[in-house]
Amino acid sequence: MFIPNLIHFESNIKLRDWWYKNLANAVSYNPFDSIYAVIWVTISVIITAFFIYLFNLKISFRKIDLEESIKKKLALSLAVFTSPYLFYMPTMWFF
Repeated sequence: MFIPNLIHFESNIKLRDWWYKNLANAVSYNPFDSIYAVIWVTISVIITAFFIYLFNLKISFRKIDLEESIKKKLALSLAVFTSPYLFYMPTMWFF
């Protein structure tokens, strides 16, 4: 999620200004400032939801005596309901 803030460019490159305006600053303060920031945050939420699903299915539900289809449904519901949707909340509201 915060990888755009870790990537820095030299000061004489136009890419630096674009990166700061459309990704680094937008992801940190208001993801809805730029379509690129919305795409970045959406990809981050999808990847996080996938890993929540995977870890719940393979680790958390490993020793539970349930059918595999029920385990998958539970893992999917947990992934959907516990995904970090707060990444979309503009933090500029708090500063």
